[in-house]
Amino acid sequence: MVAPTVVTASVTTTSIPLTWTAPSGISAGGSSVTISSYDLESSTDGTTWNTLVTAHTSTSYTHTITAGSTTYYYRIRATNKYDTQPTFSPATSGVKGTSVPATPAKPTVGEEGTSVSIVWTAPDSNYDTITSYKVFIITSTGSYVENTAVCDGS
Repeated sequence: MVAPTVVTASVTTTSIPLTWTAPSGISAGGSSVTISSYDLESSTDGTTWNTLVTAHTSTSYTHTITAGSTTYYYRIRATNKYDTQPTFSPATSGVKGTSVPATPAKPTVGEEGTSVSIVWTAPDSNYDTITSYKVFIITSTGSYVENTAVCDGS
């Protein structure tokens, strides 16, 4: 019996969807044998494994995550009518959940002649490197307008 290969897609800040294709024919253990269930495990270091689900009958599973900046590894094994594979598949490449940084501190505004400077402190919980900021300016009418200049925080 050949272990399925786990595939991930559409990773978010709260979940990592996992899918795989069921082995069939000889790969499932024989020409008339089908896979009846799967055991799926995850790891954050590729060494210590935690059971996500056992005897799972679908070819998909959504791993709910709490830390978007954590890298996860997955492995799977199949069960047919004869037995469960004794070993799991090789681990997937690391999959990292997406992460949204915390909101920066309240900015301070300073006037310099006809220019205005806006200064803020980056959030403590960035998760990943912040590559840019969006700055919105409130107009005299009370509506917000996005400053379209690229702002790298400096």
